[in-house]
Order: sequence, then C-alpha cells, then structure tokens
Amino acid sequence: MGQITIDRTKPFEPIFVCKWFTIEKDETDVRSMALSEIDLTKVRFVAMLKEGETSITGEERLKRLKAAGYIRLDAKFFQTLWENKQFIPESWKQKVNGNMCSIHFDGTVLRDLRGHRCVQGICLRNNEWDWDCRWLDGNWNAHDLSAVLEISS
Repeated sequence: MGQITIDRTKPFEPIFVCKWFTIEKDETDVRSMALSEIDLTKVRFVAMLKEGETSITGEERLKRLKAAGYIRLDAKFFQTLWENKQFIPESWKQKVNGNMCSIHFDGTVLRDLRGHRCVQGICLRNNEWDWDCRWLDGNWNAHDLSAVLEISS
C-alpha cells in the first residue's frame, strides 16, 4: 500500500476547512501540486529544530523548510488522506518523546480573515485520526512534524 493517487482535477478548497480561509498562493509548493501520485514510503517527517532548540515558531519552521529544499506536501494531499484514512500507514502513529505526533502539510498555507496564517494537519486522538489547523505564529515542538519528500539527486 505504498502509492496514493491525488485527484488534481479538483483543487483543494479552503471551505473544506473553514469558509473564512483563503490560500496564500505565493506560499504554495508548486512541486507538491504537480504530484498526482505519492509513494507513502517516501514521505519523511521533519521538525526543523536545531540542536538545543525545544521549539520555534511556525513561521520560522516554514522558512527553514523552504531553505532545506524539501517538497512540502500540500493540503490536497492532506484532503486525500483525510478522505481515505485507510491509506494512512500504521507507522504514522508512532510517538516522539512520548507524545503523539501532529503531521502537517506545509505545501499550502491558509490565511483567515484577521490575517493569521495556518497549515493543515492530522493527529491521532483516542486512537482515531483527527485534523486541525495549526497557526504559524505559535510555538512548534519536536512532535509537530511536517510531511515532506526529499528531492532526488
């Protein structure tokens, strides 16, 4: 169960999350948007913390993700997983430092009416997958992970 197909004929609509969100087009990872299939065994999870750091803001994390060159998986990939939870690998349920992970999809940044920015995420609560929007102006810890693909050389 490695490959998952993403229907790119229907774009991600922020209404899926909340009717007051818009997509920050200049923050979209177009490399992720170009993918119609993703091998789930190739998805990596990164926190972007430097040695000695326990947390950073989501905005700093996003800046580091871009600088590292990862393909930041987008909200349409999130939506595909959300609508097909049976495809989420069991390995994604692992804990980091005793905490359940939140997995975020930073390839799409959303903005609310007040100008606050966030990204979509999934997390395991009471042994069931749940979704959330995580604000980029808040603190992100080691168990707040970003779903990315590494660029092949």
